[in-house]
Amino acid sequence: MKEYLLKNEGRNLNRFFIAFVFVFVLMWAFIIPYNNAPDEYMRYEIPHFIYKYGALPHGGDPRIRDPYWGVSYGFFPILSYIFSAGFMKIVSFFSASDFALVMAARIPSVLFTTGTAVFAVKIGKKLFPESGSWLYIALCMLLPEAVFVGAYVNNDAMAIFSTAFIVYMWIRGIETKWDYKYCAGLAVGMSFCILSYYNAYGYLLSSAFIFACSMLLCQEKKWQWSPFLRKGLFILGIVFLLTGWWFIRNYIIYDGDFLGLKTNNYYGDLYAIPQYKPSLNPNPHHTGIGLGGMLFGQQWLHKVFQSFVGVFGYMDVYLPQGIYAVYLVIFTGGALGCLIRLKRLFTIRKNREWVMEGFFHIGMLAAIGITNFLNLYHSYFVDFQPQGRYSLPMLIPFMFYVVYGIKTLAQIMIKDGKKQKAVYGLLVVFVAAVALYSFFGVIFPKYGFVHFT
Repeated sequence: MKEYLLKNEGRNLNRFFIAFVFVFVLMWAFIIPYNNAPDEYMRYEIPHFIYKYGALPHGGDPRIRDPYWGVSYGFFPILSYIFSAGFMKIVSFFSASDFALVMAARIPSVLFTTGTAVFAVKIGKKLFPESGSWLYIALCMLLPEAVFVGAYVNNDAMAIFSTAFIVYMWIRGIETKWDYKYCAGLAVGMSFCILSYYNAYGYLLSSAFIFACSMLLCQEKKWQWSPFLRKGLFILGIVFLLTGWWFIRNYIIYDGDFLGLKTNNYYGDLYAIPQYKPSLNPNPHHTGIGLGGMLFGQQWLHKVFQSFVGVFGYMDVYLPQGIYAVYLVIFTGGALGCLIRLKRLFTIRKNREWVMEGFFHIGMLAAIGITNFLNLYHSYFVDFQPQGRYSLPMLIPFMFYVVYGIKTLAQIMIKDGKKQKAVYGLLVVFVAAVALYSFFGVIFPKYGFVHFT
């Protein structure tokens, strides 16, 4: 009976937290004025076009093309914007004011962030069953930047949601030897990922790696190709059904350009003002600045770190420097703890048997690495934008290693289990306090109740 009551109490706490995330992010969405977030005016053009004309736009349509950049977000996956247009249509039956339509367009970001909270809770309880789960959940969902991207029109919120979806399917797939239910779930998560942001695509490679290692090496019978191919093709079939339409459409309307990236650059060179033309963009590579010069001389690492934790508006609304310093200590502590347990984390062979846990961590680390590589590559070779939100797709696995490392240090330095849990509790309080301060001490005082005009 006592066990049942504790389990029920835990479920109620989970539900309360998820509801809190929804309300909290919705508050941010309500307060932040239109276009006080990165490129929201360009992003909003896409759902507004779909809402107004009932059709998907060509990325180069002059009705949505930015006069400075010469392009639009219509060249990139627009599933999130389709959802926004649907909410705009529903809300328009009650009010078609600018405020109502913008709020409606922001709702998918709010819902995707809430969905991320659902999976973060599930993942936290799976990966940290004894202690530390709420520290993991808090770090994932109350990171100020993660809350911020849930409050305006973008693809980032859906990308983060897709990564949480995928990681949870990895865990359940491995546990169930890839029951078809979780194969289908992985396919849906991958589909959301494919139709979100390209900087989250590392999870697709990690999914293939983890699935293959699990199916071929870590079952009772090794190298069973028949179930591997059967379930693998099942996953790929669902992914193609859910995402193929977008790339086929691109191929047709952009003369064979499946991704739309070449066409995007073509329109940029054709219509952008000179300093924004892709071929003339003064990125570090074009200007002869070395990678080290970009990372340190141009403070790329510093700026990406700060905006990963939380920088709002158009990268011009900051938190107090002390908050960044404490987060740096937390992340550094997590990294040191992981280094101590490096062999334990990434061992893939033990007692002549393959170790699935090691493959899982390699896949997690690859997802983190590829996300940051794509962010770095884009800034160096394409357009210098040192923004931490481009690294946010690493949030789910990254925070696992932060918490794992902190737990390792706590276990080494503090022998009393109750005191260890007290440390985790204090960190949860800090993370929650920063999230609340970000809204009540930064966002609300800056914007107040600003009405859209």
